[in-house]
Amino acid sequence: MLQLAVYEVKDRSFLTLSSDVDEYFWMLRGQRMRRFRTYSSVGQAWLEAEKRNDSFVAGKLSGLLGHPVPSMQSTDQIDGWTNMKQKADSLGRILGGRSLLWEEICSLLQGRWGGFTDEKELRRLLQVLLLTRQARLLPGVYTPGPAVHRKCNRCGGGAEDLEVTPCARCGRFCVLCDRCILLGKSRTCSGFFLFEPQKPFGTPDKKNVPFASVPLTSAQRDASEASLRWLDQSGDRDLLVWAVTGSGKTEVLLPVVHRVLERGEKVFWSSPRTDVVRELSGRLKRAFPATRLVALHKGSSQIWEEGDLFVGTAHQAFRLYHRFQLVIVDEADAYPLSADTGLSLALKRAAAPEGMRVLLTATPPPSWQRRVQKGRLEAVTLPARYHGYPLPEPHLRRVWRMWRKVDAGRPIPPLDSFLIRMEEVDGQALLFIPGVRDADRLQRWMERRHPRLFRRVASVSGKDAERASQVKAFREGRLQALITTTILERGVTVPRCHVAVLGADHPVFDGASLIQIAGRVGRSPEYRQGRVFFFASENTEGQRRALREIRKMNRLAVSGGYLKKEVGS
Repeated sequence: MLQLAVYEVKDRSFLTLSSDVDEYFWMLRGQRMRRFRTYSSVGQAWLEAEKRNDSFVAGKLSGLLGHPVPSMQSTDQIDGWTNMKQKADSLGRILGGRSLLWEEICSLLQGRWGGFTDEKELRRLLQVLLLTRQARLLPGVYTPGPAVHRKCNRCGGGAEDLEVTPCARCGRFCVLCDRCILLGKSRTCSGFFLFEPQKPFGTPDKKNVPFASVPLTSAQRDASEASLRWLDQSGDRDLLVWAVTGSGKTEVLLPVVHRVLERGEKVFWSSPRTDVVRELSGRLKRAFPATRLVALHKGSSQIWEEGDLFVGTAHQAFRLYHRFQLVIVDEADAYPLSADTGLSLALKRAAAPEGMRVLLTATPPPSWQRRVQKGRLEAVTLPARYHGYPLPEPHLRRVWRMWRKVDAGRPIPPLDSFLIRMEEVDGQALLFIPGVRDADRLQRWMERRHPRLFRRVASVSGKDAERASQVKAFREGRLQALITTTILERGVTVPRCHVAVLGADHPVFDGASLIQIAGRVGRSPEYRQGRVFFFASENTEGQRRALREIRKMNRLAVSGGYLKKEVGS
């Protein structure tokens, strides 16, 4: 249990994990402490200190600090403080750049030092870091009274994410955050520490970082050079890289990563999915073979390791603080970032105060596009795929009462033609549906209308335990068609792909989703027969936006001279 006390110096309130450290600290500055009161909950102690002093901020001592007063204290006392601070600085070098609960600190030290057997000494050293402004201490969950004002300091979870439960740690009813519970229990009584990175004196030493560069297309080279100019010259901290699906956007940013690493600074590359993190970490390791690379995701064995280049899921940013000069947010508009503002805040918190951020996406939201148009967000566009062929443009087909026809097993001429054509050109089809229950309906229709194809059809969804094996079978060509929800709108690529979206007017298919879905087609330069069809009762704004933006990118690719042949030629 993390016990602490609240005390006052010159009518200002402070928290302490180890009162003898504070007594020593203030004695060397000619100050005296008074009004001790102990607590078993960081949240309670924090509120008490806040109540006593409206300007209270844990860990900030502005106006009361100053150097020790040698004339009033012995050399032994000053040397004692210096020795304790040196030990604390050593601890700070391990914890710096991280935001951790008390239990996570213990877990990290267990992995790095084999544990810290003397908890009293650990508390003393942590308190030195707090007093010297190398760390801040907050309650895991801030509870200032009305539930609507409560907030998890780790993930930003609000009242709807918090639950009052009996707590064995503090022996009281305590507020627990459900939103980030998979990373460990953030409670009112738990301590949440923010450790500033240990900064070298002067500017960071420049490094010679080996870089296995790859050949770039003209479109990739132009985008990469524009990104480097932003890094070196721009006053804007954020850069939008608008790169079409299949453009090779990772290769575009490798020179940017190299530039930052050679400056002696650190990079974090965030991706929304664990499988992408694993794949990306391999690519980055090949590009930077001598760089210390850390992969952070659920189940990773490197959670507490040090490195210069980090790649991880966005959730891992909750444990990072002011650490990176460059943060790259891959698929910046995708789930889970699109559904959880706390993840975006965590990625911002992981960046150094003067750090820079790249937002990497094929489907920037309209609000971002408006910011670009108004000059409020710098942007680099990569409008062409690596192979130099245009993006396949979707065909919009109206089908009245489509699902009634599906349920009745009746002909749907545009869909029938799509499937027949796909088989004739030896393709594979991804058939996107709005919801899980629609899979069985479509499979029954295919059994009646296309019995030969039906034998090589399967369905997947986010709830399907067999999803991985079905996707593998599709990739290996053992399945010719795969019925899927939007769970496969990103990440799945096969060379002979065709796409049909059934019920494209359903709200689940917004413009960004449909652009990503259409992006499954045309990835291979050897197979140019792939087609994209949107089947719906009406043409929605989502469908129109997808067609509009795909055509816009093709025009930009043509005007930039990036295509091997013009659209429609």
